[in-house]
Amino acid sequence: MAFIGEGVERQKKADRKATNKSGLLTDIGIKNLKAEVKQYYEREATGDPETKGFCLRVAPSGTKTFYLSYSMDGKRRHYKLGVYGKEYLLSEARGDCREARKLIAQGVDPQMERDQRSAEQAESRRQNERERKQAEQAEQAEQAVSVNAVLDHYLNNISPSTKVDAENIFTNRYSNIRKTIGQQKIREITPEQLKSLVNAHKVRGKLRTAGKAYGYLKAAFNRAEVDEDDMFLLEGWDNPFVRYRKPRGTNSKPVDRYLSTDEIKVLWGMLDKESTGEAISKILKIILLTGQRVEQVSRMQWAHLNLSEQAWELPAVETKVGKRSGRTHVVPLCPMVLDVVESVSLIDGEPFLFPGKGSGSHNTQGDVRYKPLYLGSIPARVRKSLAVTGEIERFTPRDLRRTVTTHMSRLGIDSETRNRVQDHAIGGIEEVHYNKYDHFREKRGALLRWESEIQRIIGQHQPAEVVQHHG
Repeated sequence: MAFIGEGVERQKKADRKATNKSGLLTDIGIKNLKAEVKQYYEREATGDPETKGFCLRVAPSGTKTFYLSYSMDGKRRHYKLGVYGKEYLLSEARGDCREARKLIAQGVDPQMERDQRSAEQAESRRQNERERKQAEQAEQAEQAVSVNAVLDHYLNNISPSTKVDAENIFTNRYSNIRKTIGQQKIREITPEQLKSLVNAHKVRGKLRTAGKAYGYLKAAFNRAEVDEDDMFLLEGWDNPFVRYRKPRGTNSKPVDRYLSTDEIKVLWGMLDKESTGEAISKILKIILLTGQRVEQVSRMQWAHLNLSEQAWELPAVETKVGKRSGRTHVVPLCPMVLDVVESVSLIDGEPFLFPGKGSGSHNTQGDVRYKPLYLGSIPARVRKSLAVTGEIERFTPRDLRRTVTTHMSRLGIDSETRNRVQDHAIGGIEEVHYNKYDHFREKRGALLRWESEIQRIIGQHQPAEVVQHHG
């Protein structure tokens, strides 16, 4: 940076002079100064020792900057006061010059004093930032060890379908875990509290729900305990589930319920009348026609349907087996399934065929949230509909999957094909690591035979033409 006397051409032009007759810089004079090819300076020349060396530099860009030129320890120095403008006026610059001169008179270099002050201010800001971060971390740690934070961490690391079911258990109105113990620290939770929450379902006779409450809570607590980063600060923690064993009778009992051909006929008539509601009736039809899991059908997405290929391609993350194997599951779509799919109204922007309540609405941040039909509403509507008609013995939507495999077996469809249709795990080194054939042709043939049987059962027998799209 060039300063006074450093290669600056000193032209004494009257129209460039910014001082008055007394040698003082003036606002009018400064405003009238024009930029030139080279920078130049205008100095106050009043003989006042308090403003000695006070000057203005005009850069080629037009920027006008106040300086104080002074000597310290035998060296010529230049102290920048500020840039002239609305935020920094001539009177302020002259005042700062006087303050700097006082320091010089005391043997203090104003530049060094400023640097020290700036360093102290920077350190103060850094200290404030450190304290802010420490307070923030303390607040996060406080939140991180609450039961609700542990439940959130668990929900964010499980499949979407399981997440919905677990959250419904955590907020169940008969035993609202989040409301009852959610704000407590996980270290404070006792086995007795957990027993009380689970037993609230047992006394209602909801043993399966009680088992789920125990299982989901235990999984969430265990996941927090083994977190590699110890984000929940649980070192040395006494996990209450070490002393609280699963209550007797809350395991899911094996069932063997399936629908007979007569029951299938009655059920299809109910579904045609949509006695369980339009969306659930369509879901139940697809389950009965394809043998797929209830949670997969309820979460059916338009993006996963390849209607030109008559196929439903489920990503690995959406299937029970796929989460372990990484394989997609392809379900052939036969004519009756396609009829059901085509009868579903397409909602602009909605990814799910069967959207849940509030899907597509905006959250508080303005983001659109999409969600599928609540899984728990399906068996509830089935029970209600069966109670009204009284024509079929009680069954659950999951029993339809068993119904499909039972009748496929009756039709002579081999067990391997049935297992592949329903996406059961098939073991063996060759199967897991080498066999990449998707068996689409065999699965389609089996489902067409099953569709033909359903048509016969409900009195709409129409021989289906086997169309091969793969293999």
